[in-house]
Amino acid sequence: KKKKKKMDNFADSLYKIRTRQGKFVSQVKLSKLSGYTQTYISLIETERVNPSKRCKRDLLRALGVDSPHTYIS
Repeated sequence: KKKKKKMDNFADSLYKIRTRQGKFVSQVKLSKLSGYTQTYISLIETERVNPSKRCKRDLLRALGVDSPHTYIS
């Protein structure tokens, strides 16, 4: 079994943060908050694209993450 790199875990982290209990944010809502399309967010979460550090930071900030650098390699 291959170990996932920290970068690969961003997709999982984004999904978990976005869908956390009591603070659910849909992909559509996140797209409006962040300025990225819902399609692009879906591609990130399914690991079809590797977003830039800036994109990762923007998405996490839109979700209210105070320390986005902890999720960005």
